[in-house]
Amino acid sequence: MCGRTSCHLPRDVLTRACAYQDRRGQQRLPEWRDPDKYCPSYNKSPQSNSPVLLSRLHFEKSGSIGAADSPENWEKVWDNWRLLTMAGIFDCWEPPEGGDVLYSYTIITVDSCKGLSDIHHRMPAILDGEEAVSKWLDFGEVSTQEALKLIHPTENITFHAVSSVVNNSRNNTPECLAPVDLV
Repeated sequence: MCGRTSCHLPRDVLTRACAYQDRRGQQRLPEWRDPDKYCPSYNKSPQSNSPVLLSRLHFEKSGSIGAADSPENWEKVWDNWRLLTMAGIFDCWEPPEGGDVLYSYTIITVDSCKGLSDIHHRMPAILDGEEAVSKWLDFGEVSTQEALKLIHPTENITFHAVSSVVNNSRNNTPECLAPVDLV
């Protein structure tokens, strides 16, 4: 299902997984906006709330990274894979009559890589590696041309077929992520 993601990590684990380096090279943890609204899910639809990594500058400008996960056992995460970090842009809307600010974001898409082209004609712009994530978040120091170089299809992903149970966003179980044999 197009636009579906999974982010079922507990909030504290997700926060640690989203650590990034600021322009001084210091390891930073992202700041949460309304942390109590985060709801882990195996089957997030595009309209649902999803975690977004923001640097302090992002509360004033537009740039973001969407984070998604998939693996069942996060104890093994650190030795051979990381979160899927997708380039995005965000905005804040303040109601003219006052009230809560509405934060929204969108994931940037690009043409599909060769491995996914038979499935869909586009894919998220995946930021491949910590350096790319740091550059994307440090938009005040990185030129637009340099940032645009980070947005391209990548073959550095793995994927597998899943059951049609994922087609209904009310289904929120590990079965949504389980590999299925198409034969």
